[in-house]
Amino acid sequence: MEVFVSLQLLLLYHKVFKAHIVKCSIRDLDPPVQEYHQSGDLFVGSIASQSFNINPIEFTEHPRFALVDELVTVLKNYQHMLALEFAVKEINEDPEILPNVTLGFQIYDSYFSAKPTYHATMQLMSTPKRFVPNFKCDVQNNLLAIIGGLDSETSLDVAAMLDIYKIPQLLYGFAPLMKGTNPGLSFYQIYPNEALQHAGILSLLLHFKWTWIGVILTDDDMGESIVRTVLPLFSRHGICFAFIGRGPKSMFITEYQDMVQHGSKIYDKIMNSKANVFVTFGHSYTMNYLRWLPYLSHWGSIPWKTKGKVWILTAQMDFTSYIYQRTWDTDIVHGALTFAIHSSHLPGFQRFVENRSPSNTKGDGFIWNFWRFAFNCVFPNQVQGEVMEANCTGQEKLESLPGFFFEMSMTSHSYSIYNAVYAVALATHAMHQTKHRTMGKHLTLLDQNQWQLHYFLRNVAFNNSAEEKISLNKNGELIAGFDIENWIISSNQSFHRVKVGRMDLQDSYTRFQQAFAINDQNITWPLWFNQTQPSSVCSKNCHPGFSKKVKEGEPFCCYDCMSCPYGKISAQKDLDDCYKCSNEKYPSKKQDVCIPKNINFLSYEEPLGMSLAFLALSFSLITSLILRIFKKFQSTPIVKANNRSLTYILLISLLLCFLCALLFIGRPDNVTCLLRQTAFGIIFSVAISCVLAKTNTVVLAFMATRPGSRMRKWVHRSLVNTTVFSCSLIQAGICAFWLSVSPPFPDVDMHSMTEEIVLECNEGSVTLFYCVLGYMGFLALLSFTVAFFARKLPDAFNEAKFITFSMLVFCSVWLSFIPAYLSTKGKYMAAVEIFSILASSAGLLSLIFFPKCFIILLRPELNNKGILMRVFKAHIVKCSIRDLDPPIQEYHQSGDLFVGSIASQSFNINPIEFTEHPRFALVDELVTVPKNYQHMLALEFAVKEINEDPEILPNVTLGFQIYDSYFSAKPTYHATMQLMSSPKVLVPNFKCDIQNNLLAIIGGLDSETSLDVAAMLGIYKIPQLLYGFAPLMKGTNPGLSFYQMYPNEALQHAGILSLLLHFKWTWIGVLVMDDDMGESIVRTVLPLFSRHGICFAFIGRSPKSMFITDYQDMVQHGSKVYHNIMNSKANVFVTFGHSYTMNYLRWLAYVSYWPSIKWKTKGKVWILTAQMDFTSYVYQRAWDTDIVHGALTFAIHSSHLPGFQRFVENRSPSNTKGDGFIWNFWRDAFNCVFPNQVHGEVMEANCTGQEKLESLPGSFFEMSMTSHSYSIYNAVYAVAHATHAMHQTKHRTMEKRLTLLDQNQWQLHNFLRNVAFNNSAGEKISLNKKGELIAGFDIENWIISSNQSFHRVKVGRMDHQDPHAHFQQAFAINDQDITWPHWFNQLTYLNSYITPFPVVQGSLQR
Repeated sequence: MEVFVSLQLLLLYHKVFKAHIVKCSIRDLDPPVQEYHQSGDLFVGSIASQSFNINPIEFTEHPRFALVDELVTVLKNYQHMLALEFAVKEINEDPEILPNVTLGFQIYDSYFSAKPTYHATMQLMSTPKRFVPNFKCDVQNNLLAIIGGLDSETSLDVAAMLDIYKIPQLLYGFAPLMKGTNPGLSFYQIYPNEALQHAGILSLLLHFKWTWIGVILTDDDMGESIVRTVLPLFSRHGICFAFIGRGPKSMFITEYQDMVQHGSKIYDKIMNSKANVFVTFGHSYTMNYLRWLPYLSHWGSIPWKTKGKVWILTAQMDFTSYIYQRTWDTDIVHGALTFAIHSSHLPGFQRFVENRSPSNTKGDGFIWNFWRFAFNCVFPNQVQGEVMEANCTGQEKLESLPGFFFEMSMTSHSYSIYNAVYAVALATHAMHQTKHRTMGKHLTLLDQNQWQLHYFLRNVAFNNSAEEKISLNKNGELIAGFDIENWIISSNQSFHRVKVGRMDLQDSYTRFQQAFAINDQNITWPLWFNQTQPSSVCSKNCHPGFSKKVKEGEPFCCYDCMSCPYGKISAQKDLDDCYKCSNEKYPSKKQDVCIPKNINFLSYEEPLGMSLAFLALSFSLITSLILRIFKKFQSTPIVKANNRSLTYILLISLLLCFLCALLFIGRPDNVTCLLRQTAFGIIFSVAISCVLAKTNTVVLAFMATRPGSRMRKWVHRSLVNTTVFSCSLIQAGICAFWLSVSPPFPDVDMHSMTEEIVLECNEGSVTLFYCVLGYMGFLALLSFTVAFFARKLPDAFNEAKFITFSMLVFCSVWLSFIPAYLSTKGKYMAAVEIFSILASSAGLLSLIFFPKCFIILLRPELNNKGILMRVFKAHIVKCSIRDLDPPIQEYHQSGDLFVGSIASQSFNINPIEFTEHPRFALVDELVTVPKNYQHMLALEFAVKEINEDPEILPNVTLGFQIYDSYFSAKPTYHATMQLMSSPKVLVPNFKCDIQNNLLAIIGGLDSETSLDVAAMLGIYKIPQLLYGFAPLMKGTNPGLSFYQMYPNEALQHAGILSLLLHFKWTWIGVLVMDDDMGESIVRTVLPLFSRHGICFAFIGRSPKSMFITDYQDMVQHGSKVYHNIMNSKANVFVTFGHSYTMNYLRWLAYVSYWPSIKWKTKGKVWILTAQMDFTSYVYQRAWDTDIVHGALTFAIHSSHLPGFQRFVENRSPSNTKGDGFIWNFWRDAFNCVFPNQVHGEVMEANCTGQEKLESLPGSFFEMSMTSHSYSIYNAVYAVAHATHAMHQTKHRTMEKRLTLLDQNQWQLHNFLRNVAFNNSAGEKISLNKKGELIAGFDIENWIISSNQSFHRVKVGRMDHQDPHAHFQQAFAINDQDITWPHWFNQLTYLNSYITPFPVVQGSLQR
């Protein structure tokens, strides 16, 4: 039963599941219009470039490829297929290559288009008649490699397909550019490296000196590569480009309209260019573009023949024509120089071509179209109806075709194809030989893969039938050079190529120009140049004597010819720069050749040398005669009067001086060079020493005649001998040192004289030479000085007057010698020194000895002893020190050491008029700033505490001296000098009082005063401590330094910015001073604010000073500024000012009575800097102070000092000694007068001296210490601590006076830089490395009560910050404590956030 069931199931399965056979069909694309096939066991494929389609594909219907009649044939390229066929024929006939194997080929057309190229490539990889790439079913379809294409685009399209199957590809045109999209493509180039062709073109241009050329490129990647790599190479070798044109990517008839427009523009540029040479980098079809240019001349304004051009063409281009260009003019390429791949004549090829005809050719689908277009005929069996052309017989001769249609000799591209076929065949042969297989006809070849052929192609090497070696380098490029051909078009339009040069393959060590060769004689130039070598330069040649200067804004080849500068030549044409001649030669007048220099030195044979030698000998003879006269009359008084032996030494030294001049004449040698300067220096020093000794003798002799004179012991012969010997010995030592270290030597000077070589003595060490001269000058000046002061002694036999004149002549001669010596050259330098020697010696001889010879020989009656006894009178000159105007106000407290201070307490209301002797102001002419009086009290309070502290400066009393700057430079300078002088005597830096040891100066309040003080202190290195901000440093005072008891100004600016950002005040007004400080704020601070979002509604300038002398200007200026402030929508104004700027703000409220709008109509929030304080002048006593009510001000951080307020409360004129400021302060502050200080009736009440300071308004005086006073207090302590540390460091016992007088103020600087202490308020005081106080700023809110009382409320702070911290982290403020101006009615913002926010619209944010 089970068996039966199994059989039933088996039958059921057989019926249901039947096998279904699926039939598949392969649908081919359009069959190729033209192909050429020759069968074989193996075959080589080729992609030709024979035709192109004149009709673009339109996708309105099923796309099809062109019909034969729609193709335009490039006739000349037909030879490429013949070269391939010829190579295959030779290989099949050669039994040594691929024995027992038939080689075939298959050729398709690329039609210069990508789609047909891809189609043809796949067709080559498929079985015939079946379009299935890489599918083998035919033993005779073994593709070895593909040869092609002609142009880089075609090659790249083929390579994109072959790279998939690793089929070798051999190019016979240049390789395509590789991009990132196809980095793996590889092929073999039967074409030399392209760089060799570029080097050849460059060599050709340089050979003919064509530096101004035009360039035409294709508008594609190849053109861009040329611009990027080749043209810069040309530029580096001196080639410039007059014109760089872009040709179209293709030149097919379908683009006729664009071609006409583009070609017309290019043609005009070529014709209008001055360049006669044009280099064209193109593809095979670029020649068609050049053929179009003369055709387009009908559109241009100038016919082509009016100007000829020399065309240099690359090897990729050939002389081709399309069929419609049959009758076009070909003169454009006549005389062209073209590069071509090196080729040789192949025997048998021309005969092979001659036998070519449609009748004896089988399988060639190209020949019919070629024949029809080449001979302009039709085949009867291929057309229907009537036609215009004649019938083709097939017997037409190819040799009858013009050269632009077809050539019988093999072209360079055909030669490359021929070699490519042989390379594939021999590589295949080597591959099979390597595998040691028997070469049966079919069996051993079918199992090969094309990728195996790559290795053998890389190493292929053979000699072709022209006996030329063919091989590839490691990059797969043909190892060969380029031929340079000259294209000649005969009158009958026949075409000839003439090889006129070559560019050989070069190794890496050979310059490219060495591989270049050309025969100029064989070149036929374009007709325009009448067979003369063309020139193509931007500028004409620069002749010798000139150099090139590039024209501004033009390429470097365009230049003007500039004559060579003096001292340079150019011996060749077109030099970029002139050059100097060698040292032995000099330039000619035309500056085109170097002429040998003449040898020159001061000789006895020339007139100058002869004259100087004669003078030297003449003066020597005269000196000998005078010596003889003095020897003869040695017993006479006039000879004995001035030390007879000294006179003989002087005469002998003068004799030698005259003779040593002869050492400077003649050809220099070692001996004369060593002796001339040293002998001259020593002999002259002896002579001047004698003169000095004689002068001293005269002076001492008359001084010794005084009764009781101690000078008698010095009037001795030994003093004279010592003077002469010691002075001469010093000069001898200098000369000996000179000779041992760097002696003079004969030298040749080739540079001083243009046309001469000067033989001279090099001084060796110029420094020592001038030391010798300088020492002589010192002796002469000393002699002249002594003789000048002795000139009024009794004149009988007194040599002092004659010595004075002789030394005056001597010094004049040698002072004139230095500039004359330095300005002369050559032998004239020696002549100048000889003349100086002779002139100075003659001056001494004549002025000292001629008067004596006159008396001895002509006036013997004067030569007696009685005349020597005349008496002279001594004149006493009295000197006096006249002091300047004494200070009007000063405050002095004596001490062993003292601190100086420059206060800013008063100013003069009357300017100085120079109608009479200038004087400073009287006390009544001074206007006081009462509030600044507290600064002096702070200094006095600090000194008092220090003197009471036994730990600081023990056993030493510290004093102080305070002068007023009067806010002016002159009194500031005066006060500074007074501090550095002894009391009552204005002689700075002169000590004659033990109690006048100035340690340092504290001041001033404003930057101008500080700078004036620093200008004086910088000279004497006295420390200066500022309690206002530092002045701006300029290039005129870079060395000034001081110590600031004031934090870094940038911290204050950061605080103001933080305040603005905190309240979101972004629309503000700014007031700055009209001075350097204001300019600095505008240049540095305001841009910082802007970068953080702050905008400026108004930037006003306040005047430099606000004194009452400027009343009229102040009213006018204040009215304008007030008007701008009141009309501004900004509610917040930031003021950067000096101490007196507050006076300007007070003026604004006062000036408000002039404009039509009163001040109270609008309130403003003022933000004031720490330099400003709430001050008033005496005439502002009754003025309104509401302007500053609610102001937010920055102040140097300060703390309460115990005892200071009590110290101030006890202040009065009656209990103060030495304070010259208190009287004026008390008078102006309390508006009273002291009875003993006035005459006549006065309006004010009398001062009692018992008035209370605490009763004064806050704008006049404050009982609590202000921030500026706090800085002064700390400054005094800083000086005391630094002084204490300085003496402790030196380990000296601090006795009261003894150890302090020998100290200098400059020693204090190091200790001030490192000072650090805690003051009586418990706060640490120290300076940073820049000398600035390490502290922060307090933010104060000024409140003016209804009774005009003044209060400061600290509402915030700006702490000293870490350099790496953000500035807003150091800022803190308590909004609740702020009182705003009345205008804002103390508005609150939700949570009592009092914010008068100024906005762009001018309203408040709520």
